[in-house]
Amino acid sequence: MEQTWRHASGRGTVGLVHPETHFTDEKAGILRRATYQRLRRHWQFLNELMLFDIDHHVSYGVHVYGAARERLSFTRRRCTTRTP
Repeated sequence: MEQTWRHASGRGTVGLVHPETHFTDEKAGILRRATYQRLRRHWQFLNELMLFDIDHHVSYGVHVYGAARERLSFTRRRCTTRTP
């Protein structure tokens, strides 16, 4: 995450798919703050239908990041699809 932020243009965005642990890990406070300053869009999902080759017990997110801002503002959606 940090590496993509450093390489991004000040006017561009970066999209990443990764686990959501930085939102809940008590040791990730500095990273969490930097995340919220850059977050523009956030879609959270579980891989219950095994559509992707990733663990279906871990919460993942699609995150779109931009340049850091003081005022926090982003759109969040949660996707929950269960197996029939």
